[in-house]
Amino acid sequence: MDPQPKSAKSETFQKKLFISLLLQVFFGLCLGVLSSLQSAVLCHPPSAMLASKNLAARGLRGQAAAGLRRMSTDNRSMSSSANRDTTVYGQGTSTTFTVEKKSHLTMRDIGEKIPIPTVHKFSPPPRLLCGPGPGNAHPRVHAAMSLPQVGHLDPYFLELMEDIKALLRYTYQTKNEFTVPVSGTGSAAMEACVANMVEPGDKILVGVNGYFGHRMINMAKRYGGEPIAINKPWGQVFTYEEIKAAIEKHQPKIVGLIHAETSTGACQPFDGVAEVCRKHGAILIADCVTSISGVPLYIDEWGIDASYAGTQKALSCPPGVSPLTFGPRAMEKLMSRKTDVANWYLDMKMIASYIGGAGGGGPRSYHHTAPISMCYAMREALELVREEVLFYTFFSTRIFTLFLCARRELEFVREDVLFFTFPSPALPRNHLDGANVLAWLRACESLPRRYPCAGLVTEKLPRPSGRQKFSKVVM
Repeated sequence: MDPQPKSAKSETFQKKLFISLLLQVFFGLCLGVLSSLQSAVLCHPPSAMLASKNLAARGLRGQAAAGLRRMSTDNRSMSSSANRDTTVYGQGTSTTFTVEKKSHLTMRDIGEKIPIPTVHKFSPPPRLLCGPGPGNAHPRVHAAMSLPQVGHLDPYFLELMEDIKALLRYTYQTKNEFTVPVSGTGSAAMEACVANMVEPGDKILVGVNGYFGHRMINMAKRYGGEPIAINKPWGQVFTYEEIKAAIEKHQPKIVGLIHAETSTGACQPFDGVAEVCRKHGAILIADCVTSISGVPLYIDEWGIDASYAGTQKALSCPPGVSPLTFGPRAMEKLMSRKTDVANWYLDMKMIASYIGGAGGGGPRSYHHTAPISMCYAMREALELVREEVLFYTFFSTRIFTLFLCARRELEFVREDVLFFTFPSPALPRNHLDGANVLAWLRACESLPRRYPCAGLVTEKLPRPSGRQKFSKVVM
């Protein structure tokens, strides 16, 4: 046979070389994989391996890798043969080094200590909220909360705060400069009012005719006050004579009354109370959590020194931010305190420098991060009040109250308990039966449109001018 040509021999040699290289690479990879598996088994307990397999089965590769990561410690010293060399320093001292491998942190060592929780699908059911609070928020208020956030010291947000304060003054019917939103629910505004007005040893007279009178007493105790309760059965209100007699007897520094008691719906008259308080040097506090924008409320005309309110009731806004207003007498008491306010977060002296306004005489300073989206919600809820005007909001609340009375077939409702009564020839002041109420409602169905004020409820302070829709400003 003829010998193979040189080209054929060269080709055969190259093929054998290529196959040999492939086999070497293959066996090298196999050895590497086996070494890694052995290291993983030695360093990690079976439970970690099982957990990582379960996570991997769920498709969570990243978590599966994290499940294998654990802290490892190796304190083995080097052998004596490796430590034989010595180094001589300074005075001829011989130092022998012992090198120890300490705990080290690698990507393998960083692990999740708490397992991933299993939660329910986030899908709140639609509810018609007819309890004492919270109520259903207006769709425009929900929409406002979804707008882009700005910083809490952003010039636009500070401008927004000025709008909120102006709208709050209108809704409260007051000219108080210090009228602000408190970062928290109505209970936070309540505590802000008590914490800033009450100093240790101050006597505070509280009218208790429901649940929230007890709460005011509880708060006053915690801030070192000496609460004195005057009591009425739940659902009843105090007369002017009862309040006057209690003030003259106890000589308190503060008088606290619940304007609209959430637990019963009783509405406390304030006629003449402020004059008695001023005569005896007492600060008058009004709880308006339920009443604001729902029933007639005139802070300045009634002489109320300090008031707090809530957003989740008649304002149709979710809870989370709450109105607060201090009049001149309340601010004088706050600024002349002998002790610091015992609540840092609700210290209105500090809050005043943050959201007190440009009229405060100094630059704004940081106090806390305001709830931006909740301020959007409050601003839109107050804008709805401005658009509807207070008379209509008061009137619609009254109509709904009478409607509920008619549905329950109540034959008699006291005027001083059921908020307030519109005079009407078809509806006697102190006698409400189902037939009369329904007939009166049908006759007055369009009354707010025909009679913008009708002489029944009047605005003592004008509405603030309309602002540009902030939904078009915040980008």
